[in-house]
Amino acid sequence: GRGPREFTEDHDWLDSTLTWVAHLTGIWAMTALTAVVAIALFAKNYRRPALSTVAVMGATALITTGVKYLIGEDRPGWANPPHTVVDHAFPSGHSSGIAAAAGVAIVLSAMLVRRRALRRLVTAAAVVVALLVGADRILLGRFTLTDVDAGYLLGVTLVLIGLIVFDPRPRSIGLSTDPFPEAIPS
Repeated sequence: GRGPREFTEDHDWLDSTLTWVAHLTGIWAMTALTAVVAIALFAKNYRRPALSTVAVMGATALITTGVKYLIGEDRPGWANPPHTVVDHAFPSGHSSGIAAAAGVAIVLSAMLVRRRALRRLVTAAAVVVALLVGADRILLGRFTLTDVDAGYLLGVTLVLIGLIVFDPRPRSIGLSTDPFPEAIPS
């Protein structure tokens, strides 16, 4: 990770831009975004999607923190570490949070958006933002590629587990549609 960090240090505009990306996708920003989305869904009478959003994002934050302290891997070394870095490296919390947020956005758009072009736009934007955040973590030298990939894997896994455990479709849709076909025929 030394090469990407040195490249970023040589380009002040990149360093400041990536620092802003880091701030905009940190734990407090993701918490605020989750609250805004959940309140908006709840106000539109989409209680099940709102609950699912809060559950997935909360579980992602808690499990990421737990895994960080369980594994306890140190962050990559660099000359001037920022004073704000206090926790362990594996997995990247920004990456797991943005992967979960992207997954939630894709699921919500698949459920609630009728226009195919808009659903595709949401999916593409979610993937691009998630990749940008992963690149940000590596280019700032805060994490290695393995840490970022593990964060992505954790976030996506928790979205999928959330879909298995709890059906986020609004009750009106859930009651009026046929159940999913069985994966293994009887």
